[in-house]
Amino acid sequence: MPVSEAQRKANIKYDKEHYEYCTVKVKKGSKQALQAIATEQGESINGYIKSAITTRYEADTGKPIDL
Repeated sequence: MPVSEAQRKANIKYDKEHYEYCTVKVKKGSKQALQAIATEQGESINGYIKSAITTRYEADTGKPIDL
């Protein structure tokens, strides 16, 4: 089912108010490898990367982070 224009605008507004964006550049071919392992784990690439960052951040600082 397609998303209505009003819902699309509401989603954009919510994202602007609650999230910041951080771009990650990877070498050619790496995106496909990340997609494959993320899919295997039942996650999106974004979820997989956030999980990796959370694990590393907590190991380095001893503190949790909510991404």
